[in-house]
Amino acid sequence: MLDIDEVDRIVAAGNYAEIHTGAKQHRLRETMASLESRLDPQRFIRVSRAAIVSIAQIREVQPLFNGDFVVLLKSGAQVNGSRRYRAALDALLR
Repeated sequence: MLDIDEVDRIVAAGNYAEIHTGAKQHRLRETMASLESRLDPQRFIRVSRAAIVSIAQIREVQPLFNGDFVVLLKSGAQVNGSRRYRAALDALLR
Protein backbone atom coordinates (compact mmCIF):
# COMPACT_ATOMS: atom_id res chain seq x y z
CA MET A 1 0.00 0.00 0.00
CA LEU A 2 1.20 3.47 -0.91
CA ASP A 3 0.11 6.86 0.33
CA ILE A 4 -1.30 8.55 -2.77
CA ASP A 5 -0.11 11.93 -1.46
CA GLU A 6 3.50 10.77 -1.85
CA VAL A 7 3.20 9.81 -5.53
CA ASP A 8 5.12 12.18 -7.85
CA ARG A 9 4.63 10.39 -11.12
CA ILE A 10 3.77 7.08 -12.73
CA VAL A 11 5.78 5.97 -15.74
CA ALA A 12 5.24 2.98 -18.04
CA ALA A 13 8.04 0.40 -18.01
CA GLY A 14 7.23 -2.42 -20.38
CA ASN A 15 4.43 -4.52 -18.87
CA TYR A 16 4.73 -2.62 -15.60
CA ALA A 17 4.00 0.82 -14.23
CA GLU A 18 6.68 2.42 -12.07
CA ILE A 19 5.19 4.49 -9.29
CA HIS A 20 7.66 7.13 -8.09
CA THR A 21 7.38 8.38 -4.52
CA GLY A 22 10.27 10.71 -3.89
CA ALA A 23 13.48 8.70 -4.26
CA LYS A 24 11.67 5.33 -4.20
CA GLN A 25 10.19 3.38 -7.10
CA HIS A 26 7.51 0.73 -6.87
CA ARG A 27 6.60 -1.58 -9.75
CA LEU A 28 3.05 -2.63 -10.40
CA ARG A 29 1.85 -4.94 -13.15
CA GLU A 30 -1.01 -2.82 -14.45
CA THR A 31 -1.74 -0.76 -17.53
CA MET A 32 -1.47 3.00 -17.54
CA ALA A 33 -5.10 3.26 -18.70
CA SER A 34 -6.28 1.22 -15.74
CA LEU A 35 -4.29 3.31 -13.29
CA GLU A 36 -5.47 6.55 -14.87
CA SER A 37 -9.11 5.50 -14.56
CA ARG A 38 -8.67 4.86 -10.82
CA LEU A 39 -6.82 8.09 -10.03
CA ASP A 40 -8.54 11.34 -9.07
CA PRO A 41 -8.45 13.66 -12.14
CA GLN A 42 -8.27 16.63 -9.77
CA ARG A 43 -4.91 15.34 -8.49
CA PHE A 44 -3.29 13.54 -11.44
CA ILE A 45 -3.00 14.23 -15.15
CA ARG A 46 -1.79 12.10 -18.02
CA VAL A 47 0.90 13.91 -19.99
CA SER A 48 1.84 11.18 -22.45
CA ARG A 49 1.04 7.62 -23.34
CA ALA A 50 3.73 6.56 -20.89
CA ALA A 51 3.38 9.06 -18.01
CA ILE A 52 0.95 10.39 -15.41
CA VAL A 53 2.05 13.15 -13.03
CA SER A 54 0.77 14.58 -9.77
CA ILE A 55 -0.64 18.03 -10.45
CA ALA A 56 0.62 19.26 -7.07
CA GLN A 57 4.17 18.28 -8.03
CA ILE A 58 4.31 20.28 -11.29
CA ARG A 59 6.83 23.10 -11.03
CA GLU A 60 7.08 24.15 -14.66
CA VAL A 61 6.10 23.13 -18.19
CA GLN A 62 8.61 23.80 -20.95
CA PRO A 63 7.48 23.67 -24.59
CA LEU A 64 9.39 21.63 -27.15
CA PHE A 65 9.02 21.26 -30.91
CA ASN A 66 5.75 20.24 -32.60
CA GLY A 67 3.63 20.75 -29.49
CA ASP A 68 5.50 18.31 -27.27
CA PHE A 69 6.66 19.51 -23.84
CA VAL A 70 8.64 18.64 -20.72
CA VAL A 71 7.07 18.73 -17.27
CA LEU A 72 9.52 19.68 -14.52
CA LEU A 73 8.50 18.39 -11.11
CA LYS A 74 9.34 19.88 -7.72
CA SER A 75 11.57 16.86 -7.07
CA GLY A 76 13.72 17.83 -10.07
CA ALA A 77 12.45 14.96 -12.21
CA GLN A 78 11.61 15.64 -15.84
CA VAL A 79 8.73 13.93 -17.61
CA ASN A 80 8.24 14.15 -21.37
CA GLY A 81 4.76 15.05 -22.52
CA SER A 82 3.21 14.67 -25.94
CA ARG A 83 1.10 17.08 -27.96
CA ARG A 84 -1.88 14.71 -27.77
CA TYR A 85 -2.20 15.50 -24.05
CA ARG A 86 -1.21 19.18 -24.24
CA ALA A 87 -4.73 20.66 -24.41
CA ALA A 88 -5.79 19.01 -21.15
CA LEU A 89 -2.66 20.24 -19.39
CA ASP A 90 -3.10 23.78 -20.74
CA ALA A 91 -6.72 23.85 -19.55
CA LEU A 92 -5.65 22.71 -16.12
CA LEU A 93 -2.90 25.31 -15.75
CA ARG A 94 -5.04 28.32 -16.75
